Amino acid sequence: MESSWLPPRFSLGKMSFLATFGATSFACLGAAMAITNPTPAAYSRYATHQLTQYAQSNICAEAPTAFGLKEECRSLLKSNQPEIQSFIMSHTDRRNFFFFSVYTTDLAIASFLPSYQLQTIGLFQGFYVVRMEQ
Repeated sequence: MESSWLPPRFSLGKMSFLATFGATSFACLGAAMAITNPTPAAYSRYATHQLTQYAQSNICAEAPTAFGLKEECRSLLKSNQPEIQSFIMSHTDRRNFFFFSVYTTDLAIASFLPSYQLQTIGLFQGFYVVRMEQ
């Protein structure tokens, strides 16, 4: 007795290959994300650089040139990098999700100055600011 049943367009072998390929690709992506999840030290360097650039562009640039205040401002920023880095890290909370990290930094120097909260995602050896509130 002959069977008139025809096999489906995608045979079980092709479906199995696609499932295996998809699972392998997903696993490789996850491994790459885990390996390239930036460290707190990398975030510290990134945040210090960003804050220093912001201060030079927005604070030092506005300082009066009288008495060399503009240059003194830049010099203070440059010579105090370790202190700036320490300040940032003492005000930063890191949540590690294995594949990526979320850094929340609260920048509040004094009660009479504006404070900022930044939320940054560390992913694939890079940092992306996703939220900044004053």
